[in-house]
Amino acid sequence: MTALNCFVTPNAVHFATDGAAYLTDGSPCGQNQKVAILAHLPAVIAVRGPIALAQIVAANAAPLFRTFDDLVAAAPEHLRATHAAYIENMESRGLGDLTPRQAEFVIAGHSQDRDSLEGYLLRTSPGSGLEAWTLYPIPDDLISPVSDRIIEAASEIAADVGGPAEAPEAWATRLIEAQRTHPLRMENGREVVVAGAFCQLTTLTRSDISTRILRRYQSVSQA
Repeated sequence: MTALNCFVTPNAVHFATDGAAYLTDGSPCGQNQKVAILAHLPAVIAVRGPIALAQIVAANAAPLFRTFDDLVAAAPEHLRATHAAYIENMESRGLGDLTPRQAEFVIAGHSQDRDSLEGYLLRTSPGSGLEAWTLYPIPDDLISPVSDRIIEAASEIAADVGGPAEAPEAWATRLIEAQRTHPLRMENGREVVVAGAFCQLTTLTRSDISTRILRRYQSVSQA
């Protein structure tokens, strides 16, 4: 129940994420950023799922890896262990039933070995032809959640203002707005807005990483 969009270009990797947090029944429970920065690698980690995981993964990874390439090599094992420990901790606190179990992880950074900007996707469950706990390169872009309507909106955005390489702020804002118009149906039948709280743009290049809030929304649970 969140928006995680990543575009990989030769000169930059752009993330467009929201800040809304929900319980498993769709009830809003606050807000937080979905991205964490590891400037020393350099790398960005983003998570769609339990809202605290991005920061936890980054905190655990920071002392373990010296380069982005080291992180990529160990990512499946590291992410799986961190996710399992988080779920176990929430269950021990009696919060297991309220905690989303599934997650999507995206890591991006500058590979010194290949001298390239790269992004990778890992999911905790299989789907869309992808296996669980397997790292997949993102060749160009990842839009999540996605639907025919959102794909159509993304094409319109590209036609109007260009892609993230040409107009990153306009692209991020309009894409998050498009995802806010597409409610997600929960298992209990309740519909909630997919993206909320704020629109955040995070950009990684070979020389720096920047992040900023582009727009804030008055309500987490309503468009």
